[in-house]
Amino acid sequence: MSKKIDRWIPVSKLNTLIYCPRRFWYEHIDGIQVHNHHTIEGEIRHKHVDRQDHRTTTQKGVETTRSLYLSSERLGIIAKIDVVEDKQGQIRPLEYKKGRPGDWLNDKVQLCAQGMLLEEHHQIELEFGYLYYFKTNQKIVIQFNPTLRQETLRAIERAQALCTSGEMPPRLVNSNKCSSCSLEPICLPHETNALQSSASTTTTAKVLPRLDWGHTLYVDRPGVLIGKQADQILVKSAESILEKIPLVNLNQIVVAANATLTTPAMKWCLKHHIPVTFLSSNGRYYGSLTPEVSKNVSIRIAQFKAAFDPDCSLTFARQFVTGKIKNMRTFLMRMNRTRNDDQIQHAVNQLKKWIRKIDKVEQLESLLGLEGSATAIYFGVFGKLIKTPLDFQFEARHRRPPTDPVNALLSLGYSLLTQDVFSACSTVGLDPYLGYLHQPGYGKPALALDIMEEFRPIIVDSVVLTLINNGMLKPTHFIQTPYQSCLLTETGRKAVYAAYEKRMNTDITHPVFRYTISYRRAIEVQIRMFAKRLLGEIDTYQPFHVR
Repeated sequence: MSKKIDRWIPVSKLNTLIYCPRRFWYEHIDGIQVHNHHTIEGEIRHKHVDRQDHRTTTQKGVETTRSLYLSSERLGIIAKIDVVEDKQGQIRPLEYKKGRPGDWLNDKVQLCAQGMLLEEHHQIELEFGYLYYFKTNQKIVIQFNPTLRQETLRAIERAQALCTSGEMPPRLVNSNKCSSCSLEPICLPHETNALQSSASTTTTAKVLPRLDWGHTLYVDRPGVLIGKQADQILVKSAESILEKIPLVNLNQIVVAANATLTTPAMKWCLKHHIPVTFLSSNGRYYGSLTPEVSKNVSIRIAQFKAAFDPDCSLTFARQFVTGKIKNMRTFLMRMNRTRNDDQIQHAVNQLKKWIRKIDKVEQLESLLGLEGSATAIYFGVFGKLIKTPLDFQFEARHRRPPTDPVNALLSLGYSLLTQDVFSACSTVGLDPYLGYLHQPGYGKPALALDIMEEFRPIIVDSVVLTLINNGMLKPTHFIQTPYQSCLLTETGRKAVYAAYEKRMNTDITHPVFRYTISYRRAIEVQIRMFAKRLLGEIDTYQPFHVR
């Protein structure tokens, strides 16, 4: 196998490759690591080995070396071997596994590859090695026979081929491996298989959730410092520490004031894929400090290819508009159940007619006109949904600047939603600036704006009405400037942040897959399904439409 090495293959990834080639792609080529209880248990089990790096001890005539790093340019592999035992010149690798023993080819290949590295390093031939399984406390002998050696070489060759091909392996179909896989929330095999199935139902199997304890930290006080201390993010004023958040509990930071972010905190956020978003005090989106973008360039190639295909672009734009108008209509219907207002019902009926026209539109300009007309109908009756119209008058949507409290709330809410969708697009590996309904423009996150259209009414508009109708905000929470713009006070903004986070973390039944999911997670799933459509894994993109 002597040839130029394009990429070193960690021996542990050979195990992954045999278990699931797509998981190998995600972890080794895309660089994606996601934890669930299985992976965390494995890490804990290895701690007693890894904490003694390179330490060699001798007991009862057996010399034991832990966490030994070896590589082979000839084979193109690299490994950290858990334990190497040397008994009077008889060298044996020992690999720890958290589960139970079985006829697992992936474990055997990993161990055999370690044996090959030791053979090359010591210029000897090894007959066998050991696999130790924690569940049963068993130490199993694995013979390095010719068949296993050939399987190992084939795995190395396949891994190198995948690294250079640029083609993601196909997903597993109806495999029990998927439900316990930590990358299931990224791969979405059940959802993809459901959409490709000809069955009448698209209910998916219940899967283990991704471990996601994170919260959003909103910093809205001028002059504070955001720093890192040990395993915590601190928000400090000149006088005191205002907030402490364990790093494990953080999934993003939103800075809406003139605050200082220290270099250690910044580096930690980038390393752990924690986006930092910067907004103005009235919610205008400035930009984000985003972690390294996905290494899977094939997604972005497909995205750009679709953008230069007028028919494909129009199809996607129609789907985004369909999702938006359907959700506006559903939102009005829900809110009118207790009001029975004739004008709201008339708007509901009009929106239904506009929905029927979408598929007949053949030009993007016409579609934008249709979307604008439907939005005008929706906002034409939005003021009727407010229980205190004397305190919160709303006549029409005004964005730049927002001229009244309701418009100020909508603008801030849409900014928060934009940054969430923007971050999710980047996480998936898409270019947030290249859209289909919203045309690209300098500094304009067009794709993020496209996808968020489906979620505007059911997330932001719902939050705005909840804050107003439940008396959580009063006119005193707003400031009217001399320039005919309306701004929220610091207390008002904090109320918006809290209500928005509560809505994003609200569990719903997914309209297509019929499982329980939060709105925040639903946005990411929607973006991942859009990426799968771009890559040809599914035939059509289904807009997110609540019922």
